Amino acid sequence: MNVSIDQFIFKHFINIYSNLQTFDWYYLLLTFPYTLFGPMIPLLAISYVAKCIPIIYLIMTIMNNRTVKRFDYSRKIAAGLLASVIGDVYILNMEEVSRSYLIYGIISFALAHIFYISAFSFRNYRYHHFFIVIIIFSLSYVMTHERLYGMNFMERIAIPTYSFIILTMACCAFLYKDFISIWNRIPATRMAAISFVISDSILGLTEITGMIGPHIIPKYVSHVLILSTYYFAQYCFTRSALFL
Repeated sequence: MNVSIDQFIFKHFINIYSNLQTFDWYYLLLTFPYTLFGPMIPLLAISYVAKCIPIIYLIMTIMNNRTVKRFDYSRKIAAGLLASVIGDVYILNMEEVSRSYLIYGIISFALAHIFYISAFSFRNYRYHHFFIVIIIFSLSYVMTHERLYGMNFMERIAIPTYSFIILTMACCAFLYKDFISIWNRIPATRMAAISFVISDSILGLTEITGMIGPHIIPKYVSHVLILSTYYFAQYCFTRSALFL
């Protein structure tokens, strides 16, 4: 029997909806304000709260988790989330106050990814995986090197270094044997890695390097894409640390 696209989408939407738990709904509600209305918030202090509170909620959820078997893994994910909160503040300052905060944001998120990498470990990491990271990194550098030359020295060093770190994190996430899946289908760590790379790629191409201007992707659209994929990535990392 043939199933139409509409029926297929509806079926999977119902499946996702039925699998959402209280934790999922709370987090979803917390992410809405800044994702949808972030650019319209008049006060910077309110923006800090609106942007950071979803990640703080994830940290509190992990810290209240009583799963002893994943204690070490969970704490490393929580440390990565904490570093991300600091990075969120700096990136917001970069957007609203001064570009000079960009370096501190990059350092904070690089530290977050190092915590994630340490949680996944290099147990299944092989030399050919390293070469894959090098190839993807080289391609991204070739695409952005002209814009990098127009930046200051610290940014020319920090941005490629961060790119290498997040690609290493993504590779480790794909190799990690994660028994927690999103919607009973995709390993949480893999989904998190994909979403984080997408989020940072959009941020880098629109806000940091300016390779994609607002005439291609309007600022509000890029904001929603960046935040929705970012929050989803952190949600997936948190789910990987919990037995819910």
